Amino acid sequence: MKTLVGTTSSDGILKSITDKLGALQTTSTTGTTSGVLADSITSLDASLKAEDDRIAAEQERINQRTADIQERMAAADALIAQMEQQVTYITNMFEAMRASQKTYS
Repeated sequence: MKTLVGTTSSDGILKSITDKLGALQTTSTTGTTSGVLADSITSLDASLKAEDDRIAAEQERINQRTADIQERMAAADALIAQMEQQVTYITNMFEAMRASQKTYS
């Protein structure tokens, strides 16, 4: 039975379990971590950073689009105001012409 169970350093179930857990994550004497978990964490961190970069780029594109639309709306408002002034001017001219015709008639 002792051979079947073994120890963490000799053959047996405990060594097998220790080896499997060690493969998941190991820390070296320099403090660096490696293994399946560390690699997964590194991969997820890289994916999250790439996603953050993509979101930042999309936000910048949205900000640019918003500024462009605001600029176009301001130009359209200015054009509408100019056209309203022309309508008022032409309407006043016609009214003056009608009034002038009435006085001559």
